[in-house]
Amino acid sequence: RATLSVYETTRKHLQAFEKKKRTKLAFESMNREFYDKLCDYFFQKAGITSNTIGKYIKTLKTFLHYAEEMGIYVNPSFRKFKVLKEETEIIYLNEKELNALLDLDLSQNKRLRNVRDVFCFCCFTGLRFSDVETLMPNQILEDRIQITTQKTKDRLTIPLLPQAREILSQHKDQYITALPTISNQKTNAYLKELGTLAELNAPVTVIQYFGSKRDEQTYPKHEKLTTHLARKTFVTLALEKGMRPETIMKITGHKDFKAMKPYIKLVD
Repeated sequence: RATLSVYETTRKHLQAFEKKKRTKLAFESMNREFYDKLCDYFFQKAGITSNTIGKYIKTLKTFLHYAEEMGIYVNPSFRKFKVLKEETEIIYLNEKELNALLDLDLSQNKRLRNVRDVFCFCCFTGLRFSDVETLMPNQILEDRIQITTQKTKDRLTIPLLPQAREILSQHKDQYITALPTISNQKTNAYLKELGTLAELNAPVTVIQYFGSKRDEQTYPKHEKLTTHLARKTFVTLALEKGMRPETIMKITGHKDFKAMKPYIKLVD
C-alpha cells in the first residue's frame, strides 16, 4: 500500500508540473533540462524535503526503466538523473529505554499493553510492523521464526530471543495472528503516549534539508516513537552487542551493505 501511494503521489506531482510549466511530458523529452526544471518545481513547493524529492526521482527512474524494457524509446539522459539523498539522524531506543518501556505496568490498560508488546517484539526480532500484522502461530518454531516478508517477499529465519518468546507467550491462543495489532497509524499515536509514560524524554535532533536550506528541530524522544523505530533499535542494539553486520542483514533482509553503514558509524 505504501509503495502504491508513492507511485500515485509521484504521478500527481508530474501532472501538476505539466500544468504549471504548460508542457506535455513525453518519454523522449526526459533530458537534463527536464530534470532541472522538475527539481526546481519541487524545491519551490513548501514542505518537501530533499529526501522526499529523491524518492520521487527514484520512482520516476524505475518507471522509465520499465518503459524501456517494454520497447518504448526513452531519452537515455534519465539514467544520469541524480537521486537526492541526505543522511538523516538514526533515532532508536537504547537498552535502558527499551527496558523502561517493557517494564511499564499496563495490566489495567489492554490497549497500550498490546501496542507496547507489538513494538517491543519488533525491537527484539527486527521485523517490520507489516510482518507482525500477519505473523501466524505456525510460523513460530521453538527457537526461531520463519517468515516470508510482506514488503520484499524474502524468506527469513529469525532467532527468537527470550524477551520475544515471553511476549508471545503472554498472547498465546488469544488471537488468530500471533500478536494483536491495530492500524499502523493508531499504533504510532499510542506509541507516543507510551513513550510519555515511560519518560522517554531524551532530546533528539532532527535535521532536514529543503534543497540548500537546512532545518534543525529538537524534540523529546517520545514524540518521535514510530513502529519503524523498532527496526532501527534492533539493528543498533545488535551491533552494540557484537553481532556481525552480515548476520544482522540475514535476519532483517537488508541486501545492501550501504544500509548498515550509518548504524556502524553510530555504534563506533
